[in-house]
This record gives sequence, C-alpha cells and structure tokens, in this order.
Amino acid sequence: MSPALGNTLILLVVAHNLWRADWRVHVYGDHVDSLAAWFPYLTVSPALEPEEADTVLHDYAVVLQLHGDRPLMNLANGHPGFIDLHDGEYAKSALPMAQRCAEFTKDSFWSC
Repeated sequence: MSPALGNTLILLVVAHNLWRADWRVHVYGDHVDSLAAWFPYLTVSPALEPEEADTVLHDYAVVLQLHGDRPLMNLANGHPGFIDLHDGEYAKSALPMAQRCAEFTKDSFWSC
C-alpha cells in the first residue's frame, strides 16, 4: 500500500515475488486499482479508508507498507504482522530500491 505511484510500483515488485512464492496477495491502493488489468494474478482493490483498515486487514497474516505511517497510520501498533519496508528502502546499498525490495521478499517469504 502506498499513496505514491513510484512507491506503488516498487511494492508491486514485492507483491509479484510473494505471488511467485505461492502467497495469496491482495494489494490495496488507488494507483494499483487503476492498473489492475495489468496484474490479473493479484487481487487488487482501491485504497482502504483509515476507519476500515483494522476490520479489513484483521485476518491477514502479514501487512506491508513502504512507510510505517502512510498511507495508514498506526498499523505497526494495531497489526501483529505489520512490516515497514522503510529501512530496506533507504538502506545503504548499491542495488536499486526495487531490487532491494525483491531481495527482501525472497529472503523473508520465499520458504514460508
């Protein structure tokens, strides 16, 4: 989930790799919702409103955002499976951000 188009595309790298690792992936966001036809293997929905997030995300084992406080605040406190990808995004590395996110996905979820 991200309100920014560039970040959305980076998160789609993560979503794609999770899907490749046989995870069921549901992506929320207004940008990705308008691109849903490009990703027929993903479940895609418009961005969640803050007041519905807890209820909608309750049954998900993992919830990822590129930033801990946006687009939805307090996920880190409210969801036990919340992962903030911010540290990987800004890690000192010669790899492009999309590749760092892909590596994170592979390392964290491939064998789950």
